[in-house]
Amino acid sequence: MKSWKNRLKSELDALAPSTEKVCGETVAKPEKLRGFFAGRKNLAYAFSCAAAIAVIAVVLCVCLIPGVFDVPSVDKSACFAVEINPKAIFAADSEGKTESIVSLNGDADVLLGDGQDSLRSRLLGKPINEAIVTYIDEAAKLGFIDPDILSAIKISASDDKSDSLSSVKADAENYFKSKGFATLVADDKITATEMLSLCGKKEGDLYSFLRSAPYLYAERAAENASDIAALYKTDVVYGQIKTLLSEAVRSLDEISDILAEMSDLNEKIKDSEKNPLASSLFLMFSRDYWTLKNTNQEITDADFLALVTKTDSLNARYETLCGQKISSEAELKSVKFCLETAMSALPVDTLKKLAEFVSDSDFDYYFDKVINILENTGLKNYAEKIAEFTKSPEDANSFLEKVSSVYSSVRAARLNGASSAYDVPREALSDEDYAEAINKILAEYGSLSSFFDSKK
Repeated sequence: MKSWKNRLKSELDALAPSTEKVCGETVAKPEKLRGFFAGRKNLAYAFSCAAAIAVIAVVLCVCLIPGVFDVPSVDKSACFAVEINPKAIFAADSEGKTESIVSLNGDADVLLGDGQDSLRSRLLGKPINEAIVTYIDEAAKLGFIDPDILSAIKISASDDKSDSLSSVKADAENYFKSKGFATLVADDKITATEMLSLCGKKEGDLYSFLRSAPYLYAERAAENASDIAALYKTDVVYGQIKTLLSEAVRSLDEISDILAEMSDLNEKIKDSEKNPLASSLFLMFSRDYWTLKNTNQEITDADFLALVTKTDSLNARYETLCGQKISSEAELKSVKFCLETAMSALPVDTLKKLAEFVSDSDFDYYFDKVINILENTGLKNYAEKIAEFTKSPEDANSFLEKVSSVYSSVRAARLNGASSAYDVPREALSDEDYAEAINKILAEYGSLSSFFDSKK
């Protein structure tokens, strides 16, 4: 397999011709200051200086702050819009701690969640840089960032309070380099009015809005909707439920492989001379994996134990995907037959295309057919849940309750689907490799922002 560095270089070479690397100026480190209290001879002098400093501080407080409890604190907070596909705005307080996080679309609601155990709750109060990097990492875990392709995210700051933008960007870049993801970070300074417009507001004070507005995108959308059913269809059915069904379709291939391998392993277990049930007169015709597990036979042979352990692992993965384990040889055969029969109703190529659901009309046309396939496989409960989710709520309260259930299911499905790619060990990207990626993108697109826009 090609190393990640070689794959990255090949992908970059295809985008643009090589360019000269940009070398920044090296800033000399200042000479280390001598200790102020170094040497016993300076001890008295040190104390006198400290006392003088204290007096000066008191004088400054009296002169510059005539009424300490009357003067409002200076607002040094900043806010950052982080766009991956999940889009959210992070607002910091005067100490640089995360004070509020406002979702800008449904994907951000899925990512951040709601309630005491949600990602949003865990990020509040964290240093803003740390919160944003954690948000990015969670997006990667849920598959919003593909670790195997060259891509970009965008971080924008309001231009009146953008001093920390370079620091936030650097931390995001360091995260991607450490993970071995060729994901670049575009940055921008926008006006407070422009950032407010990202929240769907045309006027008002950005900072007041971020501190007081409903943080869920779904809640703000419901407040402004004249037709809840239409909103649900557009934002939820054609958005998150489409994603949920896509994840289910993608899992069919894996489920099919799991069932085929379990069948093969089960036959090897039945035929093995090392099977403890081989010597039992009562169980000589029932030597399958499930009978063996139910009788709690001791397994001493390492090779035979490996067969059983591998089957355990496959059954556990099946449970993750389908909600329950295969409980018998008869059930394995039945589920395998149903899956093969159901999948024959639609060509495999069509099913793979449906995993993308490129249009809403495709979704509507194939929805019943795909639900039927899922109902006839181990994903029956999953199919019933999706079918129930498509029914429109009647009012704003039921809308939010249903959306919460949908988003929770989408989050779980995304974690299951993206975990294998996220968990693959990757070689960290060097500063030079990352800089080369940036330079080639700049040569091709002119700016990282243009590259980001091209990938939307």
